Amino acid sequence: MPNSRPDRRFAERLEFVVKRLGNATRLAAETGISRRSIGDYLAGLAEPSRPRLVAIAQAAGVSVGWLATGDGPVEEASQKHNASERPGTTTDTELLGRVWEGVSTVHAELDQHIPPIQQASIVGHLYDHIVIIEDARERKGALRFALDILRDDLRRRANAAEPSNPSA
Repeated sequence: MPNSRPDRRFAERLEFVVKRLGNATRLAAETGISRRSIGDYLAGLAEPSRPRLVAIAQAAGVSVGWLATGDGPVEEASQKHNASERPGTTTDTELLGRVWEGVSTVHAELDQHIPPIQQASIVGHLYDHIVIIEDARERKGALRFALDILRDDLRRRANAAEPSNPSA
């Protein structure tokens, strides 16, 4: 008998999307999905239909594949959420430092060397998603969540890259 319970990991990815947009009410307004349905998705009680999944991904500028499965890049290639491209914005150097430190720590924990340009790209993407969150506690939570996703993604990639040990 297949497991018909919704995937809790989807709800965690949706939490990231909600924080990215500010709150669930804003996500509901931008997608046309009721606030109640968004709440059910966040609680892990239901999962959205394919059209609703696409609407959520488009509203947040995330990849539909990542939102649905957790695989692939988070950012939709056609979306730009770069604070440095918006006129009149400044860089929150304290937040940028925390993001950089967090990404460096994750790579050190997993004993992975990453080229500085790739690390800067990861830091920039995370910063751009987190800097739009106004509440300091929510920012910290979003950073922890993003670093957990990064850690899981790097572990998955490392495990996939390891040669399988055939039974002798």
